[in-house]
Amino acid sequence: MARGTRPLYRSSQKKPPKRKIYIYHEGEQSEKGYFRGLCSSVRSPNIKILVSPARGNPLSMVEYAIDSTYRVSGGDIQEQDEIWCVFDIEAPIPQPKIAEAVDLAMRKGVRLVISNPCFEIWLLLHFSEHNAYLTTNSAYRKLRLHLPNYDKHVDYVTFSSNYVIAKDRAKILDRRHQDTGDIVKKNPWSNVWELVDHLMELSIKNDI
Repeated sequence: MARGTRPLYRSSQKKPPKRKIYIYHEGEQSEKGYFRGLCSSVRSPNIKILVSPARGNPLSMVEYAIDSTYRVSGGDIQEQDEIWCVFDIEAPIPQPKIAEAVDLAMRKGVRLVISNPCFEIWLLLHFSEHNAYLTTNSAYRKLRLHLPNYDKHVDYVTFSSNYVIAKDRAKILDRRHQDTGDIVKKNPWSNVWELVDHLMELSIKNDI
């Protein structure tokens, strides 16, 4: 290369770091197994699956997620980084302080993945549609009609092939409840697919 064709300085423009995704959940088994399997499928080291010790109180969970992310990241939280909280409403007795959790999450930019009554409604939608009100216990019983040995240990591969069907069913439930302002009254309902879609899209864009 002829002298003088290369700049004498290195470009100061640095490639922006890939975004990091922090996913907090309250389930010891089901959510952990599902999301770890999902993360393995998108093959990103920048997704952190973290169990929240603040189980049984969505507001405490959102508060913990905000504080914990700061500690986990060493204070190095970039604008593009994301915090997600995954929790259940539960039925017939809902968890406390759900409205407060939603309000805090909106103010702090924390994204919520909520299932009503529980994460098992999302799993159930992979096998069949369901429109009637469910308690937490009845959601488990319905799921065990399809997975007789279900004990909260989730293998993501078992569900991934029916993902599109489950998402379509979840969207139908969402349209059914579109005029229901109170998330507690949206039963059955789940927006797990929003996080799944999001991670898949970021993976395709190589932005994670």
